[in-house]
Amino acid sequence: MEREAGKRVKSHKNAITCVLYNSVLRQVISSDVGSTVSFWMIDTGQKIKQFTGCHGNAEISTMALNANETRLLTGSTDGTLKVGTQ
Repeated sequence: MEREAGKRVKSHKNAITCVLYNSVLRQVISSDVGSTVSFWMIDTGQKIKQFTGCHGNAEISTMALNANETRLLTGSTDGTLKVGTQ
């Protein structure tokens, strides 16, 4: 995550489709049209995890966290839903 003026960051090579904040882990989670999900520490801006090809060639269109923020759910344009752990 590259910090820029005005607290903007350059975090993905492709267009971003969704951004979430995990208040328990103090992380930002972002996805892009290339089916990549990235995890960032909010305090440092450091990328700590990245998963590519999460939905193959399909674009991730939505993300959500479960109630206790331990599972990440992603949905894509091909109609699939995936559930993962953080």
